[in-house]
Amino acid sequence: MRASPPPALCLFRVVDSYHIDCNIDDIVKSIHTFFTAVTGKTPKFKVHGGTVAEGLALQNIQARMRMVLSYLFAQLLLWVRGRSGALLVLGSANVDESLRGYMTKYDCSSADINPIGAISKKDLRRFLAYARDSFDLPVLDGFLHATPTAELEPTTADYVQSDEADMGMTYEELSVFGRLRKVERCGPFSMFGKLVRDWRETFSRGERSHRLLLLAKWGAIGYEPANGCRRGAGGGQGQEVFLLLLGYASETSIPFQINRHKLTVLTPSYHAEAYSPDDNRYDLRPFLYNAGWSWQFRRIDEEVRTMDEALKRQKI
Repeated sequence: MRASPPPALCLFRVVDSYHIDCNIDDIVKSIHTFFTAVTGKTPKFKVHGGTVAEGLALQNIQARMRMVLSYLFAQLLLWVRGRSGALLVLGSANVDESLRGYMTKYDCSSADINPIGAISKKDLRRFLAYARDSFDLPVLDGFLHATPTAELEPTTADYVQSDEADMGMTYEELSVFGRLRKVERCGPFSMFGKLVRDWRETFSRGERSHRLLLLAKWGAIGYEPANGCRRGAGGGQGQEVFLLLLGYASETSIPFQINRHKLTVLTPSYHAEAYSPDDNRYDLRPFLYNAGWSWQFRRIDEEVRTMDEALKRQKI
């Protein structure tokens, strides 16, 4: 469903790397046809009148076929070229996508190793800018200015899929959440307190809390008490060592389930940053949680009311 020519092709030509650009539409269509033949039902994308579940299932077919074909070519491409051996499959999911759950289990995020799996989108952009200037690669401008997109939905006259539109948050915001979560060990309430201060000039308090809740809905916020307190070791619910993944969905958003479980199958990544979400090696946490989290939301709501009352008293 790609809408634009691949900037990767331009880069491979500049660095003189072997590259194949192939279309998988026929493969995807054959799976659609098979499903329809078995069930008698034809799923549609949202832009064609389908439900959210239909659209996600169709996107996942494409994403998972990318993984299957990547491994097929990795095993046989050297044979095709008359050489022996096999190739490694490299992943390209970044920290923000992993924390947000903006990926599919066993799709193109699955690989042998992920060179950028421990780096946020914000820092990746900074590295691309550095590489562009230091190695004289102006072709990287195409990546820096491109709209991030999974390219899994059909493009229409009034719709082009965008990562940030799908997530309801920018990669800049996700980068902030990722650092607060892992490096500063913030839970949802303490994170809200920090963002009230840090985002004072950017968002209203209501917008700040909404962004926390929106992120939490996708399973991106976790909590690690800095003092090491555990259940039963003194302290209340706010000191529990288990990950407090939130499950909030507003009336206008889609009630997705928590995505934390996806991190249990992350591809091993090059460990580069303290905010890495590498589940099996660096960021050990449980992955099944109650999605209610009423205590945390109640505390955030109480804090917002307290701030509003304080402002009203100042105006009197």
